[in-house]
Amino acid sequence: MPLTKAQCTNCGSALEVDSSQEAAVCPYCNTPYIVEKAINNYTTNVTNNIQAQNVTIVSGKDFDQFLQSAKALLGVSHKQGLEACNEALSLQPTNYEVWALLAKYWVNDTGKSEIDAIKKVVEYTPDDRIADVSKDLINYLIDFREEIGLSLDAIDLVNDYLVLTKLTPEDSVLCAFRIKTLIEEKTKKANTYTIPELQEAYKKAIERCKNDFEKCGTEFKNEYENKIADLSTDGLTKTHNSGTNNTTTQKSGGCYVATAVYGSYDCPQVWTLRRYRDYTLAETWYGRAFIHTYYAVSPTLVKWFGKTAWFRKLWQPKLDRMVERLNAEGVENTPYADRDW
Repeated sequence: MPLTKAQCTNCGSALEVDSSQEAAVCPYCNTPYIVEKAINNYTTNVTNNIQAQNVTIVSGKDFDQFLQSAKALLGVSHKQGLEACNEALSLQPTNYEVWALLAKYWVNDTGKSEIDAIKKVVEYTPDDRIADVSKDLINYLIDFREEIGLSLDAIDLVNDYLVLTKLTPEDSVLCAFRIKTLIEEKTKKANTYTIPELQEAYKKAIERCKNDFEKCGTEFKNEYENKIADLSTDGLTKTHNSGTNNTTTQKSGGCYVATAVYGSYDCPQVWTLRRYRDYTLAETWYGRAFIHTYYAVSPTLVKWFGKTAWFRKLWQPKLDRMVERLNAEGVENTPYADRDW
């Protein structure tokens, strides 16, 4: 779980805390503090600072103030932080730090693509900084994707992150390992072993591990040699993830359009639709015919248009109404494992 920014209630030092904990001890003054109060203390001070800065910013248009404000507001106030980023960008359109921040803000903005910002980061970052900037950026983005749930769309994106950024070979291997592990966890939890996109993403992550491992230094190779040797690109199977000898069972497949619209295969709306598919549509021959036709067409539609804003705007109202009706009829929206049929 990503850490949350906080401020010690005793000495005022900047902290990063686990918000799930109730209390902790400040490493600077060794004073115990309540985690919730420390987080609120940080949020209050940031807001006050931004309000004070706004007076100066409006008149002086200070780039550094905008940049520092955007950094401080990340994860605290999306709207204000994004405004500060845009103001900084208007003053220095080729500043790589601003574009790196925009990538972090845009990952949580349905109207923007963090991929566009990543390309600018790679274009504008000096050669002696690009590896460190890439490492910080990609780990933040993967943390975010992991926290909200790794959808099929997000899996494509995290693989794109690796392709676009300029990581050191060692960091690239470690990030590819993270993606591999996230895909394994997702498929094990949701029983989605046979979805082609997951299979392809899994193979890409492993191939990246193997290819970049050859470019790594001797010390890194000695540490990770056994792990790399155990990797297989044969595909993602239930046996691989569970440690059993069961063969992979054909599942009913993914809700491609709904997943693209709602951003995750595991969310209340998609759980509802998956139940409707497995326990209503799949019960009749014509329902199964519809499902098979849907799976023949929808992956291509989502691949072409699933990341566009207009696609989501077109489908979300229709799906929202359908989900609302199904819930009213008693179809549950709780966590769900796909049914075999």
